[in-house]
Amino acid sequence: MGMQGPLTAQALGRSPYDDVVERDGDQDEQPNDGSGQHQQYDHRGRPINPETKRINRDIIRSHNEVMLVIGVAEQENPTSNPEAESDRRHALYEYDVGMNLTFSAMRCVDAAGAFGLDGLRQRILIYKRYSHIAFWDLFAQARRDFSFTRDIMPGAATSVLTNYTDRKLFWLWRDRPDRIFARRFVHEVWAYARTHIELYVALQRLGLVSSSSLLPSLSFFVPFSSDSPIPAPPPLNGLSIQPRDRAENTHSRSATNDVSPLRAIDGQVPNDTGPVEAVRRPSTFSARDDYSDEDENEGANATLISFDVEATEASSDGPQGLWSAELRPSVNDARGLSSPSYVDTLLTQLPPLLANYIFSEAAIRILTAPYESMSLRLLARTFRLRLGLPSHDIFNVNLFSGLNSALAINFLSSQFIHLVLCSELWAGFATISELLHTTPEEWREAEDQKSDEWREE
Repeated sequence: MGMQGPLTAQALGRSPYDDVVERDGDQDEQPNDGSGQHQQYDHRGRPINPETKRINRDIIRSHNEVMLVIGVAEQENPTSNPEAESDRRHALYEYDVGMNLTFSAMRCVDAAGAFGLDGLRQRILIYKRYSHIAFWDLFAQARRDFSFTRDIMPGAATSVLTNYTDRKLFWLWRDRPDRIFARRFVHEVWAYARTHIELYVALQRLGLVSSSSLLPSLSFFVPFSSDSPIPAPPPLNGLSIQPRDRAENTHSRSATNDVSPLRAIDGQVPNDTGPVEAVRRPSTFSARDDYSDEDENEGANATLISFDVEATEASSDGPQGLWSAELRPSVNDARGLSSPSYVDTLLTQLPPLLANYIFSEAAIRILTAPYESMSLRLLARTFRLRLGLPSHDIFNVNLFSGLNSALAINFLSSQFIHLVLCSELWAGFATISELLHTTPEEWREAEDQKSDEWREE
């Protein structure tokens, strides 16, 4: 044990190498309490010995100190010192500020697309004229004939209001277990309403409805109505059941019967080999030759202690079932090798979190562009045909309708502008997070200054 030997000897008693001190019997006698009796009793007549209790407490305290020094035991509450309390307050401050700043940054990133960029992307995917004009010509045309209310504001206010309502309803009755059904009902109704509001925002960005109104009329939310984006299906020709061809029915039934649900992938079912005999896993106690019932009881009733076990050359040659364990210092041992300490809080994590959010949203917009184009083309053509307006300037519902290099370049260029604008927002919020972040030393100095000011007051 090295230098820990004398410490262990002082705590647990005399070592075999210490000198034996001879004492007389008179020196070992303890002074009495004046009553002439060495044994003491409490008020109920039970024998007590305060000196023995004190000695036992000292021995236990010394033993615990030794265990703490050698790293076998740890303190039950290591965060009870003032420094740990200061670190805890610092972590709570970083978490609160980082949470508020992260939500604000994500709202700004969403608003960057709501004010003009999402509308530009949807118009490129819908109208044919964007597939015949180069992107720089579109940019020059937008600079000559720019209108804030026509190019920026359509659908922006409604989209911001929708996102705000969505966040408020997410926290509605979250900590009320007695209103689970009501909360779920409100979320289902809001999901239905939000889908129609998003369709209304898309129609505003495409210029198919007026952009001056904030919300659609109530009939817009009723399917098959005059204002609803969901048209009514065509009427049925009749209610009579048309007969089917008997030969076709027989052929389909015979083809279905040939398929066996139990057929294996390789074309055959494995043969039944009968029940498999249960194999008992060898126990660490039964693998030894000197196994007995006492060992079994001792192994079952013993307290489980976790050790770090490593297979070495010496242990690999031993009999099977025997293991060698080694006590190692705790991970939190201060005597270990010094490793770098990182301040990992939500405020320091804001730049990578925001960058991840920006790139994931950009990837989602690119991957869902085919499905978005088909759905918006179908919505726009249906809306115009129902109003009796021509739809020759809108692509067909087919995904490859009007697909060329100019359309792809215009779409990717719009997404690049969107990414550049979000990157500027990322740089701004990363700078703010760096300014608001404080190191533990700076936090303690600020707390000391505040405490000094309070004392002076």
